[in-house]
Parts: sequence; C-alpha cells; structure tokens
Amino acid sequence: MHQETYKFISSIFDIINDYDAFIVDLWGVIHDGQNLYPQVKETLQKLKKHNKKIVFLSNAPRRASAVASVLKNMGIEENLYDKIITSGEVFYGCLAHPETSFFKPHGRNYIYIGLEKDRHILDGLHYEEVKHPEHAQFLLLAHSFYDNQPMTELMPILEQCLEQKLPLLCINPDKEVVRITGEEVYCAGKIAEEYYMMGGEVTYFGKPHRAVYETALLVLSGTEKSRILAIGDNIATDIIGAARTKLSSVLITGGILTARIKEIKSGAYDENLAKILANSEVLPSFIVPSFC
Repeated sequence: MHQETYKFISSIFDIINDYDAFIVDLWGVIHDGQNLYPQVKETLQKLKKHNKKIVFLSNAPRRASAVASVLKNMGIEENLYDKIITSGEVFYGCLAHPETSFFKPHGRNYIYIGLEKDRHILDGLHYEEVKHPEHAQFLLLAHSFYDNQPMTELMPILEQCLEQKLPLLCINPDKEVVRITGEEVYCAGKIAEEYYMMGGEVTYFGKPHRAVYETALLVLSGTEKSRILAIGDNIATDIIGAARTKLSSVLITGGILTARIKEIKSGAYDENLAKILANSEVLPSFIVPSFC
C-alpha cells in the first residue's frame, strides 16, 4: 500500500488494538548486533500478553537457529516470539530445494566472502567452498571478512570473480547498520552494489525482496494482511519491503537513522524526519522513536 502521509506515535502500544501480528526487524529495533535496546524484553512480553503474533524478519546471513541462540543469550527466549526468518535461512532453503525455489543455483562450487561465523551456512548440502574463482560457479557474499574492511582489500577478489563472470549471491542486502554507540558498519549490500556497478550479476536474498515476505506471510497465514504490521528501522529494506508486500509499517528512528537525524542542524524532530523521507520511494504508516 502506498502511504501518502505518515503518523507520529509515541509507542507501539498506541496502535496495538489495530493489529494482530507483527513482523519485526532485529538489528536496529531489538538489538544493535551486540546488546538489546532498553525495555525490548518487556515490550515483547506485553505484546505476547495481548496474544499478538511476532515474527522476527532479519537480513542476518545465517540460519535461523543461530539467530535464536544469539537472542537467547541476550535474554529473548522462544516464548517471546513465534518464528525467526532470516535471509540466510531463505537462502539455505533455496539451495536445499532448488526444484521448488525462485532461484536455481549455477553450480555447486563457490567462493565465500564474509565473517568466519557465517562461513558454514551451506553445511549439510552438496555445495563446496573453493579458494580460486576459476574453480567456482558462484560467489557467496555474507559480509566483508571483518567489520568495515577497506573496500580496496576486497577489490582483487571481486575483480577475479567478475573476470570469471561469477554471479554474486548476496545473503544480506543491508548496506549498513548502526550500533548503540553510534558506530556505523557497512554490510554485504554495499559490496554487492559495488559488484553490480562493476558489471557483475547479483541476486539478493532478504528484505526488501519478496521471498522472505512470502515466508513470513505463510507463517501468518491465518491473519488478515490488514491486521499485520511490519516494524523496522531501515527505509530501503523494512519500509520498502512492507510497501511492496502491501503491509502497513512502522519506521523506528532510533536505529540506522540516528546519525542522519543528528546531522540535520535545524528544525524539530518531525521536521528532521520529513527531510529524510522527502525523497523516499515510499513512506511508512507510522513513525516512532523506538520499539519500546
């Protein structure tokens, strides 16, 4: 649904009676990759007390079980949500069952770029990581090899992959995230964009693309779409993805937008957001400072 305007609210609970299910982003809404935002657990507990369905939808380039483990270590137990859907899990499903997925793999050998903790996402399937692009059929991109690695260090391998005409499979379309400290970390989406600008072929798994939303709506199949609310902090992924899926949405301004809002020197909070949203492809239904 295209939003011609948006409404500022002070809390998710201002509109709780209008929705039965919530599709909630993780990084920028629930945590910053390392720590929970304040009062998140209490908010989730209140939503569950109101019998609301909660689906976490994340562009994490790893299996849902790995994300569940991280959340548990942060204090978010499984009884506080109904399902975790990650871009990595959808990617895994596509390669595990290519006969029924939207994506058909180009082969079984791949080059990997990403963090060590995400390297084994295809374990258990008949795919093999190789060291040299000439032996690969695709490039699997999860992140840089370490946070904020200079792009110049990645260019040689990207150029070699491009020379071999390897398609790039990006399993985290986010271009950047922001920690509670204000530190900005660029993500795989930025690298994928660079590869595309170099002339490479790129396929994305994750928000705002359709496969992850189709999976979420399948989980919520008993709920009318008009009663489902998507919540996220990223206009390019969360809000655009919700709009393409014809879902109402809430933009959280305390995540990735924090620094940009601070950079706008004049005007009040709503005026600052208006400047940011002025050139946006779509608008959220609601705007709120935080999930809590």
